[in-house]
Amino acid sequence: MEPLAISALATTITTLLNSTADEAGKNAWTKLSATISRRFGHSSTEAKAITQVEEAATTPTGDLPTAATQAATILLALAQRDQAIADLIANLSAPAIDNSTTVTNTITGTVSGPAIQAQTINGGISFNG
Repeated sequence: MEPLAISALATTITTLLNSTADEAGKNAWTKLSATISRRFGHSSTEAKAITQVEEAATTPTGDLPTAATQAATILLALAQRDQAIADLIANLSAPAIDNSTTVTNTITGTVSGPAIQAQTINGGISFNG
């Protein structure tokens, strides 16, 4: 499994569970979660990974990045042998990232400090200097 694919899916999961996704993304996650529980059972390793990542997103002490990476690893392994799961994962990624808008940033004049231009930033930004 590609580490980049795991990282990309973990980022998508984190986006979905941080409430920064649109309704379509949240619905895609709900469908994937229900499918995993139904196909593998609520006490399966796969279903537990989904539950752990959801709990990590809702508890202040939860480690969402780690739980999302673990869930992504399990989900991608499932996707390699199950096309239906692969399709559900593909549906997660599409709505999680809204590329329907064009963002234009322009800086003119003199900039005497850090400048950031971005469409979406998930997480904090700090400057050490």
